[in-house]
Amino acid sequence: MCEPTKSLIAAFSLLFLFALFCHADSARFYRILKLYSDPTYRASDRKLFATGTYDSKTTDSVPSEQGMLQENDETKVFKRTATHDLGAKGIWLKGDARQTMRDSVRIGLAGNYSCSSSVRSNAIIDRKDVKQTLKVSEDLSVDLSRTLENYFSIRNNKFWFFGLEAESKADFSGFYGRNFDDEKLSYSYATLTKNKYIDLEEHIWIKPSIGWGKPTFVTPVYRAFEIERALKDAGALKGALSDSTMVRIAQWLASEFSVIETKDRPRKYIFAALDTILSKDSAIFKSPQTAYALMNVVEKHDNTFPFLFNGLKVSLFAEMAYQVGYDYGKQYYSIFEIQTSPTQNSYYEGEIGFPALNLEWGKALSPHFFFLLNIETSGLFNNYGNLSWFDKHQLQVTSGFSLYYLVNDRLYLDAGFTGLTAKFGERLRQPDTLLLSARYFIEQHIALECTLTHGYSYDSWYKSIETVSDHFNLELFYDF
Repeated sequence: MCEPTKSLIAAFSLLFLFALFCHADSARFYRILKLYSDPTYRASDRKLFATGTYDSKTTDSVPSEQGMLQENDETKVFKRTATHDLGAKGIWLKGDARQTMRDSVRIGLAGNYSCSSSVRSNAIIDRKDVKQTLKVSEDLSVDLSRTLENYFSIRNNKFWFFGLEAESKADFSGFYGRNFDDEKLSYSYATLTKNKYIDLEEHIWIKPSIGWGKPTFVTPVYRAFEIERALKDAGALKGALSDSTMVRIAQWLASEFSVIETKDRPRKYIFAALDTILSKDSAIFKSPQTAYALMNVVEKHDNTFPFLFNGLKVSLFAEMAYQVGYDYGKQYYSIFEIQTSPTQNSYYEGEIGFPALNLEWGKALSPHFFFLLNIETSGLFNNYGNLSWFDKHQLQVTSGFSLYYLVNDRLYLDAGFTGLTAKFGERLRQPDTLLLSARYFIEQHIALECTLTHGYSYDSWYKSIETVSDHFNLELFYDF
């Protein structure tokens, strides 16, 4: 196992132990969590967003023994990318004893500006090839998806399910590219190529599955603890609320979306229900609450929490992916001093992979900590466009891990990794991406999220060629 992977595992082990033991109220949290159940819940998260990102990538020298270079040649690749993305997105959740449903919508306009250079040099003859590429693109996309899971019983076990996930994504993009090659090692000439095109694509993914497990939607429990802290801060409590009161608050939070849909100006009904729950608890001061206490609770209630599910879910699935596209473009070559005639092209691609296994395990650790583990295998058999034959693939297992730290109602942190891949007969690779994210609610509906990632990737043919990338993302949200 490589050193970065060992360091990563050690770091997350320490974080996990810290999450288990750092909060004295974990025992009470587990009692409340055990009493809480969510046979019926509804939730949504809708926001406008504006994002700016910056990437830098550096690829190590390509070893000459791979057969790509002449002896004593070395190649370095540098790439810098800046992007923007703005639009609207939303997630809607709905669940009861027999079915869970998740809908998501995303409409965005994304722009990309990238500049890369490749330098191949030979110190002995003091010559080098320089290749520079400039790319500018804008992309309008509409992404719709729905996931359904219908539960049934086998021998009194009610957690078996048939699932279906479907997603559709449409893209309309425009592209301008400029390539400049100054080759002195190979040919001793310079060329300039320009590309312009527009592209229209439609992607469809369908994933049927069968599995076991019905994780509990526990975000309302975390929000209930935040409301209790708001009441304590405002001096409205003599002590801690009872476990039964905390459970009733969480259940009220899980079902409040139905009030929002059915009532005009629903806030008065929502907080009237909360007042009824609190009035029966002996920890509440009976005198009328101050405006400060009321607004403090309102602020805690309105801020958005991540959607967290506590429990294990295992599923066996097949994945079908289809893509239809059309593009129109022009090219210019300086070496021939010609501009090509416009080109038009339509295409279709399809892929089916099965069977594959997915495991998700979420664990609520305390009122402040939650972790999520995801493990997925590749499809054992894959088909690319021809349904008459299937290619048997080498099985690989990919895992990801996230640890959430809910600091308070305004700030939460997320640390984790994705793409820790193992193939049979090969050494364990370090994760594709290490991630650290912080989301801060500036004022109720307005939030700022900062994400730092550090990633690794390998050439698909020459496994020893490693690319290291660093990514900084800043995103501004408005929840509505």
